[in-house]
Amino acid sequence: MQFLGFVGPSYRYESLPIDSQRCINWYTEKTGNKNSSSPYVLKPTCGYKKVIEIIDDTLPKGSYVRALYRTTKGLGLTPDNGGSVIAVIGPNVYWIKRDFTYQKLGAMSYKTTTVSIVDDGFSGCLVDGTGMYNLDLETLAFTKNDFALTDPSNVIFSSGYTLCIGQKENLPQNTFFWTDKPYDNNLWGASDYASAEESADPINGLICASGYVYLFGKKSFELWGKTGDKDLPFQRSFASSGSVGLLAPKSLASIQDAVFFIGSNSNGSAIAYMLRGTDVTRISDYPLEEEWGSTDVTDATAWTYSKNGHIFWVLNFDKLDKTYVYDLTEGEWHECASRDPITDKLHRWKPNYCVSTDEGILVGDRSGSNIYLLDNAYTLENGNPIVRQRTTAHVKAELNIFSVDNLIFDMDTGNGITKENPDRYGESPICMMRYSWDSGRTYSSEIREGLGETGDYKKVLRYSRLGRGRVFTVDFKISDNCNTSVLGAFIDLTVAK
Repeated sequence: MQFLGFVGPSYRYESLPIDSQRCINWYTEKTGNKNSSSPYVLKPTCGYKKVIEIIDDTLPKGSYVRALYRTTKGLGLTPDNGGSVIAVIGPNVYWIKRDFTYQKLGAMSYKTTTVSIVDDGFSGCLVDGTGMYNLDLETLAFTKNDFALTDPSNVIFSSGYTLCIGQKENLPQNTFFWTDKPYDNNLWGASDYASAEESADPINGLICASGYVYLFGKKSFELWGKTGDKDLPFQRSFASSGSVGLLAPKSLASIQDAVFFIGSNSNGSAIAYMLRGTDVTRISDYPLEEEWGSTDVTDATAWTYSKNGHIFWVLNFDKLDKTYVYDLTEGEWHECASRDPITDKLHRWKPNYCVSTDEGILVGDRSGSNIYLLDNAYTLENGNPIVRQRTTAHVKAELNIFSVDNLIFDMDTGNGITKENPDRYGESPICMMRYSWDSGRTYSSEIREGLGETGDYKKVLRYSRLGRGRVFTVDFKISDNCNTSVLGAFIDLTVAK
């Protein structure tokens, strides 16, 4: 019979008998055709390859990529006329050209906080929680702005104006600011501000989507729209607020008019939400909220990208040392992880922030100054193996004792090791399978089986006589570089009389 739950998302409770599913470096995809051999499959997540290594003696030790941003001007149609990407690494700001060469523009005052960047087509505005900076997109002059704003942490662009949150003496803490006139990031007026009306708590997040400006506090959010009045260009939209606040400020991200964030309800729980207009949808599940509620997740940072018809919201948690990814297309969660080649342990995903360019999706390095190209064509993490792991749902026979006579994996076999590993090109990748009879608390020794050399498309993974009990769980992984999809499995059971 078909092994229901062999393919699925990450859905792991602290109490493993409820559910112990994990899906690491794979994501689920609905095939969308009633005649397909399997309604759902596991597809491999992207690998990445280094395209830029920033070598700069002025970079402090421990510097990493803090921001990537594609400008709206100077898109680098040729290698000689500038570049399209601003990269902040440690305190330094770089201009990345189309041919992946780079130019240092200047330095910011801090080296570890998240950097927010926006531009108006003429100049860029950068804030890092300690200061505000301007970048002329024509001359590439990088200067510090003298606008007296304390803790500027978030900038966006809307209706010709650049907006920023921060604190200013003698003004309410729920105030936000905008430039004195459109398309001029250098000028900020003393009277160009307004205060949120739903709550007096500080604004800790700004984002623009669907033509609205979203103001977030810890207890609520509200939408503001443009007015056409040069003295008061923004005002709160009628009946457009909610009682959900922003718990993790850097988790705020948007794509295709959808806004994502980790927020809290009136009870203060950590919950993942999606906003479309004022329509609030809870998208996290109980196991995630159980895990997030047991620790501090306010350090979460996020970015979004689209690939192969899927829209992904990536959440990196430094304290949890994990990366969770929400697939908006399928409405499912999976995990991404990077393997430590020395300890063999999995940690949060190495990519840090993302920007889409004509050359592809660029991602930064959380532990260094490299910039990578992210793509399904790559089956390695810049030369290091990607560990893809799936822990299945539990199999039960109404709590009767049963034996597993046969377990057959339905996989895309015969692909062989890819050209990224020339020493083993074409050889058979290895699948490492183990099983549990106690709801995933302990597992058997690994059973290793080849997935077939290149062209061995008839290869079938079959396991027999796997023991007996009341709850059966399978855990398997592949660390060889191959683009193998998982269609499902079949299982033969014999229930004891």
